[in-house]
Amino acid sequence: MNLLLIFVCFNYLPISPAKALIMKSVRRFLVAFTFALSLNMLAGCGETGGKVVTVSGKVIFPGQIKLEDTDSIELRFAPESFDGPGKGAATSVSAKDLSFSATNVPSGKYKLVISVQPYAGTPGSNKRMLQLEPFNKANDLYQTKLTVEVGSQDLKDMVIDLDKKSVKAN
Repeated sequence: MNLLLIFVCFNYLPISPAKALIMKSVRRFLVAFTFALSLNMLAGCGETGGKVVTVSGKVIFPGQIKLEDTDSIELRFAPESFDGPGKGAATSVSAKDLSFSATNVPSGKYKLVISVQPYAGTPGSNKRMLQLEPFNKANDLYQTKLTVEVGSQDLKDMVIDLDKKSVKAN
């Protein structure tokens, strides 16, 4: 009981300016250390240890999905099994011609994840976001059935057909 009373009193007693300065310095150091550590971890995400290639091609969307030139379309190559940081890749798909080119894709087996986001602030963007939600959910990391194996050679002219749920890689 006495220890609890001492602890409570210690925490609520006025802090000396020297102690406050030390606590502030320690807090700043911890924030800077955490930031530096996270940057170091992010820098390590690019290290693959294997061959990386370029994958390019086109995406075919289902007829019911109406795209606009300002839409943001993301294509991610998500590893089928988690092999640690540094695996996978992401790129954007052109809303005009539906082409893509992903560089630095490590060799391996991937799930293809595709999402479409309307440009925020355009008239009707909130309504379109709600309309695209079922499509995005069906093609997210947990629902997608689209897979591709990337080898040691660049893949050109890949066709991702979202209507037929198929991938043709040459």
